[in-house]
Amino acid sequence: MTGNNTRACKPALIIGAGCTGRGFIARMLAMDGYSVCFVDKSRELIRALRREGAFSIAIGKKRELFRIDEYQTFLPSDEGALLTAADAPYIFISVGVKNLPELKDFLVAVCELRDPSSLRVVVCENGVDPASALRNVLLGTVAQRISISQCAIFCTTVTDGTQLGILSEDYSHVPYDADAGAFPIECAGFEPVQKFVDLMRRKIYTYNCLSACIAYLGYERGYVCYADAANDAELKPIYEEMTDALDAALSLELNIPTDEQKAFSRRAMDKFSNPDIADTIWKNARDARRKISPGERLMGPMAIFLSQKRDIDILCRVIACAIDYMEREEETPQGEGIDLFLQMNGMSRDSQIALLVKRHYEELTGRSCK
Repeated sequence: MTGNNTRACKPALIIGAGCTGRGFIARMLAMDGYSVCFVDKSRELIRALRREGAFSIAIGKKRELFRIDEYQTFLPSDEGALLTAADAPYIFISVGVKNLPELKDFLVAVCELRDPSSLRVVVCENGVDPASALRNVLLGTVAQRISISQCAIFCTTVTDGTQLGILSEDYSHVPYDADAGAFPIECAGFEPVQKFVDLMRRKIYTYNCLSACIAYLGYERGYVCYADAANDAELKPIYEEMTDALDAALSLELNIPTDEQKAFSRRAMDKFSNPDIADTIWKNARDARRKISPGERLMGPMAIFLSQKRDIDILCRVIACAIDYMEREEETPQGEGIDLFLQMNGMSRDSQIALLVKRHYEELTGRSCK
């Protein structure tokens, strides 16, 4: 299978040529005939894309190949990046929510070349409302007039072990924000959704919460393959208990029929336990600090559970595992993770959550907390 790059002479711009940008957004655009232009801050990645001139995406269990070629590539500092962005029908952003502030100067510069209100930017990030996060970054600049939308990414994409190749889940749907003031995204597979922020809350608090449970509990058991952790016989009852609690809490919180929410979470667990979807513990566990911050995939459900007087023990256990991951795999000094977690979330050391997290942390690591 190869991409049909005949639909648009003006390439759609993708800022962030990682797994999602290169392996999913680019595929969706190319399948509908768009050409693409990648902008990425990694000189090594841009050099590789230029050198190879093409890359393949292996889709689904059959690993059917979709080839993307005839793309353009730029660093953000390249004049060509600004010129292409100013002429693009859409600018898609897939850099991670924490990296959105780095795009401020680039987007302001683009606005010097084109009327900001005519620019159509689509934020493709995991977050409850990433479009608002970008708007806040641009506040007070000419770029605050840019038209900004957002979409939900349900498709799993990982590298295939080579520098450019991608392994992708067989998934070709992109829900996007169709609330007041939104613009249409004219690309096959992009589906407008009303009350989009509710969908994102539901996704983050179901898919991403369960993903964190599998990743951090699986990490403690030494798993590398994500599906292996999802299918662990001793951990499965914990996942099931967590899923049942999320279904009950989110059905009430978001006014969703229980059967509908159960089907939603079942799709998530079926996906996570599917060995044909190549995924890793590392990809789902990385950036643990963000994942235990307020409103994120663990603390968002935590707030709902507390408001509904539900048991929070499993969530606290997963948070303890995430803190251990931060201390062992990331840049948090050993013994400081719990204090960092409490500071981020504005908690005292004798709060219910703090006491439960500390107990699980001590049982898990054998290290006592002050």
